[in-house]
Amino acid sequence: MTGDVHARLYASPLSRWLVILSVMVPSAVYVLDLTVVTVALPHMQGSFSATQDQISWVVTSYIVGGTIVTGCAGWASMRFGRKQVFAASCVMFTLTSIMCGLATSLESEVFWRATQGFFGAPILPLSQAIMFDLYPKERHGTANSIWGMGILLGPVMGPIVGGFMTENYGWPWAFYINVPAMILPTIGVLMFVPRTARQAEKTLDWFGFLSLCVGMGALQFMLNRGQRLDWFASPEIVFEAAIAAIALYFFVVHTITGKRPFVPPQLFANRNFVIGVCFVALFAFILQSPIVLLSLFFQNLGGYPVMTVGLLLTPRGLGAFVSMFLGGILVARMDPRALMCVGFFCFGLSGWLIAGWTTEVAATEVAWTGILQGLGSGFVWVPLGMLTVATLAPAERDEALAFLHMMFNVGASLGIVLMINLALRTTVGSHANLTEYVTRFNDLFRATPPAWNLASPHGLAALNLEIDKQSGIIGYNACFYAIALISAIALPLSYLLSRGARGAKVLHAG
Repeated sequence: MTGDVHARLYASPLSRWLVILSVMVPSAVYVLDLTVVTVALPHMQGSFSATQDQISWVVTSYIVGGTIVTGCAGWASMRFGRKQVFAASCVMFTLTSIMCGLATSLESEVFWRATQGFFGAPILPLSQAIMFDLYPKERHGTANSIWGMGILLGPVMGPIVGGFMTENYGWPWAFYINVPAMILPTIGVLMFVPRTARQAEKTLDWFGFLSLCVGMGALQFMLNRGQRLDWFASPEIVFEAAIAAIALYFFVVHTITGKRPFVPPQLFANRNFVIGVCFVALFAFILQSPIVLLSLFFQNLGGYPVMTVGLLLTPRGLGAFVSMFLGGILVARMDPRALMCVGFFCFGLSGWLIAGWTTEVAATEVAWTGILQGLGSGFVWVPLGMLTVATLAPAERDEALAFLHMMFNVGASLGIVLMINLALRTTVGSHANLTEYVTRFNDLFRATPPAWNLASPHGLAALNLEIDKQSGIIGYNACFYAIALISAIALPLSYLLSRGARGAKVLHAG
C-alpha cells in the first residue's frame, strides 16, 4: 500500500471502518464455518452413516485444505494483488459453501469441505495484513486487538447459528447461511479495499508447495484412519506415514537449501518468530479440539438437542471476545509473557474442571467454565500474536503471517484428530475394564429389585448401554486432563519468548 493511500485511510475514519467491516465479516464467517459445523456433526453422522472418527473428517478436511493454501497466501498477494486475491477467496468460499450443503455422501462432503478451506484460506492472513496497513506502526496493538475481536465473532455466533439452522432447517443450512453473509462484504472489498502493487516477477516454489500438500495430506489420512486400522499393524498406515515423512523431509530440506523456497528461510533466523510459531501450533491444538469434543459429548452421551448444545458452547466465545478486548489494553501495561501465563492458567484450570464432568453437569457450570476457557484464549492470543511478529521487518509481514496461520491450522487439525483418537482408545479400554466387573457374584447385580438383570436380554442391553455411557465419559475426561497437562507445561515456557527492545516498543506504543 502506498503512503498516500495509508494517509488517506488513516485520516478518514469512515473510509477506514468501511475497509475494516469489509474484511472482518468474511474473516468471521471463515472462522464461524469451523465452529458452526461442530454442533451439526451428530446429525451429519446420521445422514452419512459415518462413525465418530469418520465424521471428524468434516472438520479436519476444512482445516487441512486451509493449511495447504495459507502458506502461499503471501505469495499470491504479492503476485496478483492483495485486493484481487481477497475478493476471489470470498467468491470461491461462498460457492463451495453451497456445494458443502448439497453433498449427499461423506466422501463428497469431505472433498467440498477441503475445497472450501482451500479457497478460503487467504482470508485470515490477508485481512490481518490489511488491518496492519490501516494503522501506523505505533498502533499495531490496536489493530491486532480489533482484528482478534472481529474473528472471535465466529466462535460466539457459530454454535448458535449452527444449532438454530440444524434444528429448524437441517444441517445443510449451516453452510447455505454463508451466501447472504458474504454478499455485502465481498462487494465492500471490491469497492473500498485499496489495491496493492503487483510483483509480476514473484514466482511460486512449486516443489515446496507440492511437497507440503502431499506431506500434510498423507499425515492427515494416517491420523484419521489409524485408530480404525490398528495403526502400524496396517500396511496402509505404514505407507501413508512413509509418504508423509518423505514429503515433509523434502519440504524442510528444500526450504533450507532452495534458492526461492516456499517459506522464506530468513524468517527462521528470528528467535521470537520460531518460538512464537511453535506456541501458535500448541495453542491451536488445545483451542479447537474442546469445541468438537464438547459437541459430541453433549449430543452423543448427554442426548441434548442441537440448539441447546449451541447455547451451552456460546459462553466460551463470549469469554474470548472479552479477553481479546482486555488483552489489547493489558498487553500495553504489563509483561505480555505474564499475560500469556494467565491465559494458559485459565485453559488448564478449565480443562481440569471439565475432566470431572458427567452427563448430569449443571448448565451454569458449563457456562462459567466455558467463559474461563474463552478468557484463556484471548489472553494467550493477543500477546502471542504480537510477540511472534513484533521483531520482523514490514517487508516480511505478509509471508510471516501466512506461515503463522498455516501452523495454527496444523496445530488445530492435529489437536482434533489426536484428541478424538484418545477419546476412542480410552473409551474402548474403559469398556473392557468395566465389563470385567459384570458377574453374577457381584452384589450390584444381586440387588432387589435388580438394577440390571443378567438373566434377561433387556437387562443385559440396559447394562451394556450404561457401560457404553460411562466408558464414553471416561474417554472424554481423559482428553480434558491432557489439555490441562499441556496448558500447565506451556505456562512456564512462555518466558522463552523475548520481549526485545524493538518488540517492546511496538507493544507498548499501542
